[in-house]
Amino acid sequence: MKKILIFFSLMIFIISESKAQSADSLVYFNDLSFKNDSDKYAFLNLINKKNEMTLLEFFLISLEQKSAENFNNINLTIDNFTDKLNMEINGKNEEEKIQYLREAVDEKFLKIYQLNSSFSALFETGTYDCITANSLYAIFLSKLNIPYQLKEDKNSIYIIAYPQSKKSIIQNTEAEKSYASFKEHFTSKYTKSLFYRKIIPQEEFNKSNSEKLFEKYYFCTEAITLLQLASIKYNSNAMIALDNKKKQEAFDDGLKSYFLDSSMRNETTLKYHLFNSLGNNNYNDKYDVDKLVFLCRLNNRRDAEVNNEFIISEYKTLLNTVLIKNGDADNFEKYHKFLVQNIDVLSLKQEIEFKYHIEIARIGLNQWKEKKIELYHVKSAFNIKPDDKDIKSIVTETLNISISENRDSETVLKLVDEFSTAFPFLKKSTSVLRIKAHCLLDLAYKNFNNGLIKEGEDFIAKNEDLCKENNLSLDTEIVERGYLSV
Repeated sequence: MKKILIFFSLMIFIISESKAQSADSLVYFNDLSFKNDSDKYAFLNLINKKNEMTLLEFFLISLEQKSAENFNNINLTIDNFTDKLNMEINGKNEEEKIQYLREAVDEKFLKIYQLNSSFSALFETGTYDCITANSLYAIFLSKLNIPYQLKEDKNSIYIIAYPQSKKSIIQNTEAEKSYASFKEHFTSKYTKSLFYRKIIPQEEFNKSNSEKLFEKYYFCTEAITLLQLASIKYNSNAMIALDNKKKQEAFDDGLKSYFLDSSMRNETTLKYHLFNSLGNNNYNDKYDVDKLVFLCRLNNRRDAEVNNEFIISEYKTLLNTVLIKNGDADNFEKYHKFLVQNIDVLSLKQEIEFKYHIEIARIGLNQWKEKKIELYHVKSAFNIKPDDKDIKSIVTETLNISISENRDSETVLKLVDEFSTAFPFLKKSTSVLRIKAHCLLDLAYKNFNNGLIKEGEDFIAKNEDLCKENNLSLDTEIVERGYLSV
């Protein structure tokens, strides 16, 4: 029963957090993907509690998909070793405590340095890297109630214990070994992105190479939080995924990294993964649409590397693939609505809406199944761009088809008036005016034949006024038939 209650409490927690977002609304919680509910819970628990034990849970359950039993065993190992440390450092001064802790932890757990190793490997084979080793140090320091700060430089992540007094540095990783591997392509793109955003001044960008600029602008100079440490781990995983040509996985890890720490560094890195994956976008699934949504969110912020034209080009690919090629109107409708919800730039939203409505209108014109739906899309496209030649052509063709289905002059006249009100350019269209004039004469003819002289004369008068105002000349035969009826 207790396990059931715990399970439901976790589910309530997950649901309540599902609408969370990063600090600036670039990434929402629902944008993130998780392997299972345990993964999701560990991630949310870290965000909510931000302590060393939720960091341990995050590493083992969220990142490494270890079981609860495995987590409990490692937690027990840590507790037992903490008890031993506590006894040994009792009575020592601050400096002696840190020296003993560092030596004891190194001897017990840190055997083999290996870049990008897992946290569980610490307890299985003694394999560690900069991130996992310092996470372990942080857990022990927390359990021993020793204050500390996490710091970062170009070579590693390290810990300063007793930052307000002794400032004892705990740094196991050799200085020449970085905590992550950054390829030249990434460092170059990263610095260029900062230059485009005017973070790096023109003169400095011209004089320095990308490696030096990267070292200066990438690494954090302030103390880093546990969330930032977890974010760094996701960034590291994303780079590994990219090296292995797993672009979607790299993008997913980039999203989580940014959600945990919405810094300029993580935004720039996320953009790098986004642009890397866009080249493969064929919009056959929602993952591709998600990337287009992020382009729109970046464009909302007037990002220097994204513009309306770029997004419109991608939207055309989405439209051609999903709607035209695949004929999947339902998914296209869903994707379009999701996309538009994430566009704040009015000019872009109007252009996207126009292309959506005009394409649906064009398809509807060819199929002509749902007249009301067709007319809705025609009107919507026209209201956005009333002077566009393509939409005017579709309006005219829609009217022609409607007229062809209604031979009755009274119905046709009503149609013409309705269309002319909705689409004002038709009021000056010679062909439409001719149709209207012919209908008026035909109605005059019919009324005279039925002995309704007054009504017939009214239609004749309306026809004469219409022709005079618009300088119209009608077919002689039709005119003569109307007047002979008088």
